[in-house]
Amino acid sequence: MSFLINSHRFGPPGPSWIIDQDFEAANFGSESSLWTTNGAVDPNYATSPAPLSGTKSLRLGLGNQSNVIRSFASRDAIFAKFLFRTDNASSANLRVCGFRGAGADRAYVFWTAAGRARLNNTVTNNDSANLFPVNTTVFCWFEWLRNDYVAFAWNTTDSKPAMTAGGATSCRLSAADLAVDSLRLGWINNVSTLWQLHDDVRAKGEAF
Repeated sequence: MSFLINSHRFGPPGPSWIIDQDFEAANFGSESSLWTTNGAVDPNYATSPAPLSGTKSLRLGLGNQSNVIRSFASRDAIFAKFLFRTDNASSANLRVCGFRGAGADRAYVFWTAAGRARLNNTVTNNDSANLFPVNTTVFCWFEWLRNDYVAFAWNTTDSKPAMTAGGATSCRLSAADLAVDSLRLGWINNVSTLWQLHDDVRAKGEAF
């Protein structure tokens, strides 16, 4: 008698998460050693309009340096996804997220004074066609593929848009021939009177 063991009986294996953070456990939970905080950061925020998911969200408060950095092993490709919300229209070019490597920016996303998403690869910019939503929870996708592309997109539903340059809700540029080793969320070098909420921050080595 022989037996066939089917390791995929319940479907293919799940993704190997590089980042898997829902902020339900106190102070970043088991990932606490991998997160660096700067400024007014609260990873256990539950006051309306939080939570964006579950029972708590990450809140980045007022000030020009309220941000978090999630480090990971250096990678040539990373595909991140998270929930985002803020309260008022931007009055300046304010950073929402960015990829870093070896202590330097590789690419980052601005919320522009005109209200659009702007992707910068440290050389040039690309703006979305539509305005970035205010007082609305949005799903965001942020991708880096070394020596190929970096792209950002959002939607008010969990349906990923095409990651095209100058798209309705997306922006895209070339990526340098460099690896990345961290994801930053929040303000940097901007005086801000706005807050940000983030939730369900996840990343893996293949596209969502």
